[in-house]
Amino acid sequence: MRYDRNRSVHRLGVKLPAQSRTVLTRAQPAWRSYFDATAGLGSETDRVDLIGGRVATFKRLSDTVGAIERGG
Repeated sequence: MRYDRNRSVHRLGVKLPAQSRTVLTRAQPAWRSYFDATAGLGSETDRVDLIGGRVATFKRLSDTVGAIERGG
């Protein structure tokens, strides 16, 4: 799951304009801190769901950026 997250972040970062990549770079440690801080609050399934949601968000953002690049 972590591999999927990292791959999605990378794909999105490549598509984003340079100034937007900075925002993504700053957001990642904040999300990681949140993820680590909430470790004891749920089950392993909850953590997998949280990562899955993050990956899905990156995929949607990547698709959106790709559509904008293609003019659609």
